[in-house]
Amino acid sequence: MLCMRKLAFITWLVALGLARPALAQFPVGTVASYAGGSFSTGGVTYSFPTNDYAFSGTGVAPIPAGAVYLAPDPSGTNTILISCADWTLPAPNQSISMDIYFQATDADIQGGWQHSAAVTGDGSVSESTTVESTPPAVSTSFQTATNGVDPGQAAWFPDQPQNVTVHISLSSGNNGTASLRSYGTHFGLQFPTLNIAFKKPNNVQVSFVVAAGQTCTLQSAPDLLAWSDLFSLTNTNSTGVATNYLASIGSAPAQKFFRLRLP
Repeated sequence: MLCMRKLAFITWLVALGLARPALAQFPVGTVASYAGGSFSTGGVTYSFPTNDYAFSGTGVAPIPAGAVYLAPDPSGTNTILISCADWTLPAPNQSISMDIYFQATDADIQGGWQHSAAVTGDGSVSESTTVESTPPAVSTSFQTATNGVDPGQAAWFPDQPQNVTVHISLSSGNNGTASLRSYGTHFGLQFPTLNIAFKKPNNVQVSFVVAAGQTCTLQSAPDLLAWSDLFSLTNTNSTGVATNYLASIGSAPAQKFFRLRLP
């Protein structure tokens, strides 16, 4: 049987919500201070390799791992804010590119947001978070003087330990400037939600949304023990798919339970 955080149980009369307990808080620190350590926030564990940072740049002084800060977002425990005082390119022909590496465990959805990106001329600011699953899950955001995407569409991936690369780049172009205050990268678990409606004479309609890239199997049981598969769907689309399933409950059932199982 899957662990409780993976399941949403619903009887044909009552829907039960299951909350995951909060884990130890991710500490405020730098990319250098995290090297070789593991930290948790919002139920997601972040494990950093010893070599967790790479930098390249043009027309600027190198930015060390000790100058790039990470901290939990006070507005959301599943978002880590990445910031640096040197993410400012005031003159043309300057660029910054950096990668931060870690492994995320107990998550299946990721997104990213810019905070106070500013550009002029042909300057640009862009970020991406790549989860190295199969296929890779990538969320991106960018800003130019005329266009921008923030936030991008959430990226889905299997709930298992996944290697992650956060890429942040700024360029002032040939005649512009660029700056960024911080970048928020968000990891979390998306629980499927079941809705149920009684249908005469002896049926219920179970409705749920299968997230992009996920496989869900609807199961039923009379006692929360003997589960049987009713329906399975793999969503190969880039957006969630709403699904309805009509299930018989018999003429006088004592009780009947439904749940969604994720592989």
